[in-house]
Amino acid sequence: MDLEDGRLLKESIGSTKGFLPGSSALIHLASNSHAGACHEDPVEACRANVILTVKALEACRSKGISRVLFSSTALVYGKHRPEDARETDAAEPGGVYAATKLAAEDVLRGYAAAYGFSCDILRFSNIYGPDVHEDTAVGTALRHAAAGMPIRLKTHTPVRDFLY
Repeated sequence: MDLEDGRLLKESIGSTKGFLPGSSALIHLASNSHAGACHEDPVEACRANVILTVKALEACRSKGISRVLFSSTALVYGKHRPEDARETDAAEPGGVYAATKLAAEDVLRGYAAAYGFSCDILRFSNIYGPDVHEDTAVGTALRHAAAGMPIRLKTHTPVRDFLY
């Protein structure tokens, strides 16, 4: 679906509500999650991660859906390693991607205050899947494995959990 098309977005949310009677929430996973691409084109990052969030919230508002589950990133904690961050730590985004996700979180909190939305924000770290970015640890390991190359780790000290 083209999230840029506000009419299509509203119709889609409306048809989803009709398809799932009693639906009362939006699970918002759409974003540009490639930190490098966001760094290269901050305007596009803001459009994809902030403006489209506003459009999704407006579509929800017009359809009476007032609960949103939003996928953010642990990168909003900045200097902390994602696995060491606590929810009570101050947000200190260290790049454009993290800053746009934090801005989208702020928009959600603003909608919650202004329009009575309920929002839950999940700050994920180390996500991978079929479209994993090649420049991540998992992407590099998978690329090397597929090519029959040895998988080399830069260091053996970090321990991370990964979510598929």
